[in-house]
Amino acid sequence: MSQAPDKPYRTWPAQLAVLATIGFIAAMAQLPEAPDSEADVLAARFAFEQLPLPIAPVPEGVVHGINQYAPQLEAYVHTVGASIAIGDLDGDGLANDLCYSDIRSKSVTLAPAPGTPERYAPVVVDFGAHFNPGVGFPGTCLIGDFNEDGLADLLISFASGSPMLLLRKDTGDLGPGAPLDNSSYYHQTLLADPQPVWHTLPITSADIDGDGHFDLVLGNYFRDGDRIHDPSVNSYFEMNDSFAWAENGGSNHVFLWSGATAGEAPSVNFVDQGDVFPGKGERRWTLAIGAADLDHDDRPEVYMANDHGPDQLLWNRSEPGRVVFEELVGEPAFNKPTSMRVSHDSFKGMGIDFADVNKDGLFDMYVSNIASEFGMQETHYLWMSTGETNKMAQGVAPYEDHGDEVGIAHSSWSWESIFDDFDNDGEPELVQATGFMKGTINKWADLGQLGIINDNLVRDPHNWPKIDWRSDIDGWDYNPFWVKGSKLYANLAPKLMPGLTPNTRGIATGDVDGDGDLDMAFACQWEDSIFLRNDAPDPGRFLGLNILLPVDASLIAAAPQPVDEVDEDGLTEEGAATEAEAAEAEAADAAPAAPTHTTSHAGFPSWREGTPAVGAYVTLKTPDGGERIAFVDGGNGHTGQRAPAVFMGLGDVPEDTPLSLSIRWRDRGGAVHEDALTLTPGWHTIVLANNGGTL
Repeated sequence: MSQAPDKPYRTWPAQLAVLATIGFIAAMAQLPEAPDSEADVLAARFAFEQLPLPIAPVPEGVVHGINQYAPQLEAYVHTVGASIAIGDLDGDGLANDLCYSDIRSKSVTLAPAPGTPERYAPVVVDFGAHFNPGVGFPGTCLIGDFNEDGLADLLISFASGSPMLLLRKDTGDLGPGAPLDNSSYYHQTLLADPQPVWHTLPITSADIDGDGHFDLVLGNYFRDGDRIHDPSVNSYFEMNDSFAWAENGGSNHVFLWSGATAGEAPSVNFVDQGDVFPGKGERRWTLAIGAADLDHDDRPEVYMANDHGPDQLLWNRSEPGRVVFEELVGEPAFNKPTSMRVSHDSFKGMGIDFADVNKDGLFDMYVSNIASEFGMQETHYLWMSTGETNKMAQGVAPYEDHGDEVGIAHSSWSWESIFDDFDNDGEPELVQATGFMKGTINKWADLGQLGIINDNLVRDPHNWPKIDWRSDIDGWDYNPFWVKGSKLYANLAPKLMPGLTPNTRGIATGDVDGDGDLDMAFACQWEDSIFLRNDAPDPGRFLGLNILLPVDASLIAAAPQPVDEVDEDGLTEEGAATEAEAAEAEAADAAPAAPTHTTSHAGFPSWREGTPAVGAYVTLKTPDGGERIAFVDGGNGHTGQRAPAVFMGLGDVPEDTPLSLSIRWRDRGGAVHEDALTLTPGWHTIVLANNGGTL
């Protein structure tokens, strides 16, 4: 038996080692962030003023109900639906109109952007018999010229319904400044009767098959046919069958454009392509969709950001009339967690946007997930291109996540994410929509417990906890406004927007007042949506491009004109044309002639000068010898839509600086063109033509 030592064993070296280890781990766990001193300097470059949006009244007797099978989830199934879009609805040349939905009143409102001339009274959209407010609510509003007649149309989705189109009527006497009201639109369903019960959230437009016309990609969330929001029924419906690999959601779709007409009863035909998503990607609870040309082959790749499981990055191999996608997956590595690979994550994809963050001439991608400080610690992705686009042919997604390195990997329960330059310094800021439910009872523990139960139990809503109208889950966070500092991004939202903590879903941006800086709007859930006018104190120069495809002259109706009296031979005193010939001549006068070459002019588009050339790809040579890229966005993301124009901050350059740029696009026949232009800073309108540098 050994004898105990006379003196206690000296343990201080071990204690110091333990403390050092704890300190090291704590330091490693500390989220990277820019120092406060730098954040103050950065914040001085920005200023926003909040302006109110018109709010639709809540109709008497409106009900936000739920299928009687799971009444405890009534609040949970009403946590989506807010959307907002910025565009030019009245054709005055400025993207100064808003389309936004409000779940409280189950409405969609069209209105001039705050601070712009009151060109028409706010319009609460009348959906007619298509929409029953007792069993659902409207969701996403997408602005686009779907029938290609030079007038802005609307596509609106529904929860517990099916999408419908509102096509702008051309009455012949239509002109700039014509007021908007419900009679301005002709209603058409996207799908043939009988209308399915869908739960559609993200919708984007892009030329998927390369035929020169803009198609639609949309995502449905809950399972098709489930009457979740109908309180008159008591029938089984399904929730996600996993929190990490769910594949029982609503169906995703690609609709190819196949023809259109204009006039007082316009129409457009989109053809559903069926299940074109590899694997089980068709039913992955999609919350955001993005389309952008990532490999410079003039076809947009598609990113499907999916809740409860893997996102999908789809390499586009389509041909006119035929959609072909191949899934791209990030490469594995010994030091890389499984979820840090593109198309292989188990997170809650809820937003997607594109920007060339590292300025290598290729788009990078930012994806919002759930990254709450005291809740679910996933991560937001900054998928940065490795430049190895040749690997796409091998099924490899050439992207690595760098979100943690630059400080934008963690914020809150996040939805929309959008890159735009709000001070025109040439470095885009990143804005996120955040928040889930704003209430008085913290329900994170209940939701977290649900997330770790057996997957076989999750799909049945009877096994879900009570999440009612008092519940709070990340309800009071700021919407991050990330600004790049010397090394890291700084979240300036508390400094720039103190006290502004709404639950938001969609984000829209655009220069609504034409003053050369981007304004911003948030679609808020169960709160008033928000418009923020950009009052940056000293913004840099910028290049703004309204890039248009010419309108087919046959789609523009002639304005009715008085016809001179004719004699018995059908001729006027001047020997002019007959009445029919006169009408034909008037039609020719009303339609702008198709340009024989790409043209540009300073300022904004004139009346029906063209249709936004969604997907047109711009490369700008900057005065410092660098290169910038951008494209015309057709509605990427969750439920927000930026104005369909290219906007690039230039920093402090002279106002007459010559700027060299090239534009690539497809004409209406699907042929690819490229033209070079030299412009100066400011807003410009570019009308593309079929005889540009054909490739």
